[in-house]
Amino acid sequence: MDMKNIEAIYRDILYRAIEQKEFRFTQLDLAKKSGISLSIVNSAVKKLNSIGAVKINQRSLDVIDVKKILYFWASIRNLEKDVIYSIRIEASVKEIEKCMPNVLFTGYTAYKLRFNDVPADYSEVYVYADETELNEIKKRFSFEHKNEPLLPRNLFVKRMFKHLLLGVITILLSLIIGISGYHYFEGFGWIDSLLNASMILGGMGPVNELHTDSGKIFASMYALFSGIIFYISYKFLPINPFNIFDFIIIGFWFFVCESHHNRTKFILHNSIQFCFV
Repeated sequence: MDMKNIEAIYRDILYRAIEQKEFRFTQLDLAKKSGISLSIVNSAVKKLNSIGAVKINQRSLDVIDVKKILYFWASIRNLEKDVIYSIRIEASVKEIEKCMPNVLFTGYTAYKLRFNDVPADYSEVYVYADETELNEIKKRFSFEHKNEPLLPRNLFVKRMFKHLLLGVITILLSLIIGISGYHYFEGFGWIDSLLNASMILGGMGPVNELHTDSGKIFASMYALFSGIIFYISYKFLPINPFNIFDFIIIGFWFFVCESHHNRTKFILHNSIQFCFV
């Protein structure tokens, strides 16, 4: 028996009872409107009848307890199987919900909108979306093409700051490795160690002459390390974290002009789940 067909029947029963205040209808009517065979409809409503959620009459059925239907449906439903697209983004739940296009919310968000109450803290937003809405969601919660408008200002600033912080941390850690190595392997002072590490990391080359084999070996390894770090950051980040001025220029341009181009990437957190109706 197709579980999706059964869930479609339960959804139709609940919609009629909750939204249309219709508590009596026939199994044949359910089958015709849902496009599901009458045998599957009968099997689905028998389960509801066994728990006292509905009462099956000779030619119709009565909805007795809507909550029991909801609880029973929730106990058998596997929502993750319905998810066709999910992404994690750096934003609060409220910000995510505000940025959604014209979709149908479900889960915690739907409960909040329906009853004006939040039963518990939540970090996931579930929505139903058709193909057009899904494409719009992908545009809003992914990296924009250069000809497309940016995310809302608050989301852009957050993801830009996140990678600015990542770039600063990467540079500081790389400098600490270089300074420590030049100081302990070659015996340079702290200032000379900083100078040489900065020149290697920046791609300019060493300043002081190296006299020890251990210092030369370290310098070789550190040069390779700097090149690899530069390549990785360039390959996986649209903006190289070593070029801090890019962040400043793009940030300034963002606040000056409304039609500008996105070049930053952000680390993703809160989960959004999407599924077709």
